[in-house]
Amino acid sequence: MFNRAFKNFLTKKPSKMDLYPYLYSISFGELGKPKEEIKTEPIKCSNCGAIFTDTDLIQVDSQKGSYYVCEFCGTINTIDKSKIEKKLPNDIDIILIEALKKRPKKEEKITKMDKTLDAFLPFSEGAGIERLQKDISNIQLIPNVPEDVKKVFRHAKDLHIYGFFRYNFFAIAQHYAYLALESAIKNRYYQSFGKEVTLTNKKGETVRMGMIDHQGITDFCRKRRGWNARNLKIDGEKFAFSTKELLEWLVRKKIITMWEGRKCERGMDLRNRMSHLTRAYIFPPGYSVQALEFVSDIINKMYSASTCRTNADSQSVFPLDFSP
Repeated sequence: MFNRAFKNFLTKKPSKMDLYPYLYSISFGELGKPKEEIKTEPIKCSNCGAIFTDTDLIQVDSQKGSYYVCEFCGTINTIDKSKIEKKLPNDIDIILIEALKKRPKKEEKITKMDKTLDAFLPFSEGAGIERLQKDISNIQLIPNVPEDVKKVFRHAKDLHIYGFFRYNFFAIAQHYAYLALESAIKNRYYQSFGKEVTLTNKKGETVRMGMIDHQGITDFCRKRRGWNARNLKIDGEKFAFSTKELLEWLVRKKIITMWEGRKCERGMDLRNRMSHLTRAYIFPPGYSVQALEFVSDIINKMYSASTCRTNADSQSVFPLDFSP
């Protein structure tokens, strides 16, 4: 396809590293024609690495033997004529033998213990995962806790155990522990209103709604002009829109103590940072165990018999009346 105008422009290696012009013509008539494929290791210039394709360049000398002069850099390269079976065509595809060999795929051993654990705990393949299970086996939620909260908390415990295989799962387990806490706090707050509530906006306009949750209220306000979730009242009480307001509500209702509220606030702050990442977090196994223990204690206290009662068919939990 490419034809050089000066085939014998360089007959010897240049004495200086000068730039020599090369003129090329392109014949588009060659496009679409079948090309010959040669499956072999290409012959390359020892200096510039250019691939040898023109057998007419081969010369024979009584002292040097068979050689050719590189058309690109002028380097003299010895060549074994026995490797060239025939005259090479002008337009060829050279298929490297190495590229045709099937390379074995590197299997990722996800069923093996992450070696990072060796730096923190003397784990072994057999006893390691049992140790992780034992560490959290007694961390349980009481029956009164809503099923949705239990599911998120179960994810956190599973991730802690899977940290045996991938060390970064311990950080994700801690994240999910505080996600479970967030779910528990919101569920606890909304269940205090019963089955029907009255929403009041800043202008005094009211709307009756059935069972509510955080997403339902924010969606309702976003779709209606004049309704702002931050300035909303539910049954005459200011809507606890933010995490801080939810925790203040729990403390005000004496469901948790002020000290517990501050610890929850620090945990929720970590949840926020891990949900909106600028860098990856890595924590050792002990951190996720501590998070699971703390979160389970707080959740169980929020849904304990002293603050909640269960309805007749045991399908959901309704809190006791905390009205002042």
